[in-house]
Amino acid sequence: MTTVSILPEEVVAHILGFLGLPDRKSASLVCRNWLQAARHPALMRDVVVDAGSCLSGAAAASSSGSILPPEWKPLVRSLALGSHTSSSKSSFALSWRQLADTLDGCHRLVSVDLSGCDGLCLARDLLSDESQRRHLRDQLVGVRHLSLAGLTRLTATGLKRFVDLFTNLKSLNLRSCSLVCSSSVAIGSMADASVLTFAAVLDVVRRCGIEELDLSCTDVTDSALEQLAKVDSLHLRGIALDSCRLLEGRGLARLIASQRGSLRRLSLAKNRHLQTVGSQPATADQLTELLAPGCSNFINDRLLIASSSSLTVLDISDCGRVSEGALTTALTAARQLRSLAVARCSAFTDAAVTESLTSSDEASLRMLEHLDASSCAGFTDVGLRLLCGHLGKSLRSLRLAWLRGVTDWGLLGLPQPKSKDGEQCEPKYNPPSYNELKSLLSRSVDNSEAAIGPNYSLLSLRRLRLLDLSNCSKVTGIGLDEIFPSSQFPFPDLEELHLQGNRHVQDSHLFNLASGAPSLRQLHLSGSVGVSDKGLVAIVSRCHRLRSLGLANCDGITDAGLQHLAADSLHYVDLSFCSRVSQAGLDQLARRAPRIAEMRGLWTGTELTGN
Repeated sequence: MTTVSILPEEVVAHILGFLGLPDRKSASLVCRNWLQAARHPALMRDVVVDAGSCLSGAAAASSSGSILPPEWKPLVRSLALGSHTSSSKSSFALSWRQLADTLDGCHRLVSVDLSGCDGLCLARDLLSDESQRRHLRDQLVGVRHLSLAGLTRLTATGLKRFVDLFTNLKSLNLRSCSLVCSSSVAIGSMADASVLTFAAVLDVVRRCGIEELDLSCTDVTDSALEQLAKVDSLHLRGIALDSCRLLEGRGLARLIASQRGSLRRLSLAKNRHLQTVGSQPATADQLTELLAPGCSNFINDRLLIASSSSLTVLDISDCGRVSEGALTTALTAARQLRSLAVARCSAFTDAAVTESLTSSDEASLRMLEHLDASSCAGFTDVGLRLLCGHLGKSLRSLRLAWLRGVTDWGLLGLPQPKSKDGEQCEPKYNPPSYNELKSLLSRSVDNSEAAIGPNYSLLSLRRLRLLDLSNCSKVTGIGLDEIFPSSQFPFPDLEELHLQGNRHVQDSHLFNLASGAPSLRQLHLSGSVGVSDKGLVAIVSRCHRLRSLGLANCDGITDAGLQHLAADSLHYVDLSFCSRVSQAGLDQLARRAPRIAEMRGLWTGTELTGN
């Protein structure tokens, strides 16, 4: 008997808790004791059971019976039954009887996702048995989150039946539901049975004390939000109103003002007609998450500065009305910011980064973990070196797609040499030679030289999990050789890598990547003409956790290379516009790799198979 085998189950479960989900799954296959420890309730908090992908043919064909195995029910905390979760092409219509049998016994449930289960809205029984509803209600007292997203046939009566099952509901997702906010719709049994009225939503919010509400992609209006603001004892902590085409801003301003002190999360993505109205800047200082990509008329300097001190998540991508000075002020004051998205935002420049990171406030941006600076024309090597030097211990996700100002020099923390007249080598970019690069890397950097040296290079970001260098035209093979060396790999935790559109990527880079990135789960190489079957074999044979592989427009990939793609972990492959891949090769791959859920190929760019 081994030493580990005699340990109590609670101790083994505590040890397994330090592993990620993929490693924990592998450990559970070692022996029966480890399997029981992996199922310990303390480890099930971050596990979402996707029942849709576990359906057998018999379970899908039957209109009754539990979808979950009985031994899972006491352990499950998050359950997804939505049709969008299943990768199978076969249709599956969840019935109310199946739903009731599945939920019965799941007394630890906290979150239920029924997104896309439109068949429940057409059922006539709708849990009409009061004793059955009471039994389920007692079982599901712990459920706090319910998602009904995409239920286009949901009515007011159906919503009431759903909510009646979960007496302690605090979060409700009605994204993409057919919501009717017009006051001309009659309120009564006939209307409740045919449409989902906003009055029914208000009743649920009032009765359950909803704290998180998602009305994205619905026809919610300003007057409807004004009614929501008038609900007594309303304490919203978060509201999502993405892509609500009828919103103009008046109702939102009233709602934000009424929730001063409680509202923490506000999501307004793609609301181009939304305007900043009234006292919104004065009441935005409580927000911790502000997600407003594409809301150029809503996000202005006053609102950004007013909300910056408390923000942990900020997304102002495509917001052109923000000035460089306002963004600098906001970033300097953002002591708790963990995620920043400024893609295609002209205000994010080297000057803004320099001022924010070198200000007297040592705490500004020091907790930043995720940064998206894609297509920011004013962000170059100078800003990148500062970010790498100051955020090396915190940054985990970095997106630098379409940045013409980022070069090999910036990735390696080195200053780009200047021409004879003192100007940098522009407009024609001259990549460094190997001899020049080696001499600079081996040179001891004087402390008087600011932001130069290995500590200010991309290699200092040891905790990086996501790296996006797509379409960075000035990142060449020399820079890639240093980022992905043949010796010790600098990013041991890297899970997702984007190198689309980089013609300098070669098989040698993939060999080094395969040797040093065992945790890699997504790799996107579309347009990398230097990649061939040899590099593909290296990646697939060594990266055993790879789930997604993008190879569109890679002319070096042939039918012979596809034979090596039958990896158990691979779920998505993009082979669009690969000129040397034939339909016969794709058909053979579909037979050899049944686990691939989606495959794109040839000239159509559409899904070819889903097994």
